[in-house]
Amino acid sequence: MAARAAPFRRQVRTTVLLVGEGFSEVELLKHLRSLYTTNGNGFTAAVRNAHGKGAGNVVDHAIRQARQAEYDHKAVLLDTDADWTEAFRRRARSESIVIVQSAPCLEAWLLDVRGHGRERGSAEHKREFLVRCGFPAHDARVYPQHFTREILDAARPRVATLDALLRVFGV
Repeated sequence: MAARAAPFRRQVRTTVLLVGEGFSEVELLKHLRSLYTTNGNGFTAAVRNAHGKGAGNVVDHAIRQARQAEYDHKAVLLDTDADWTEAFRRRARSESIVIVQSAPCLEAWLLDVRGHGRERGSAEHKREFLVRCGFPAHDARVYPQHFTREILDAARPRVATLDALLRVFGV
């Protein structure tokens, strides 16, 4: 008598839509995806670019993208230095979109991850980031060199924005 084959079991994957405000946010999200989702943990992250135009556009872009495919979770990474209102915040919440805010900009908390955080304006943060990291935040080369998993994991307890973002990744 022949042995019965084990039934085929489909692996259930958690899917998340991540929408970045622009190229810098997208490069960071792709880097985090490569670090935190490659171990077969049943988690898939789709990264999309809202191409700027303010926080309202980022939320609207996420809503449009979420209607094209079904996602278990949705999140946006956006700057709060311009066009961020309570109305956009309410709209995101009504669509179950997690908001990860970079205050005032992405470079601000990335500098904090590297131990160089302090109060500056957005333009100053961007200049300081370029000086400290050698590349602008939209250049993919900056992330593997200056934001390794070890550095990110060590900074997570003290950088709230990083912690919020990694929670979206399920870690």
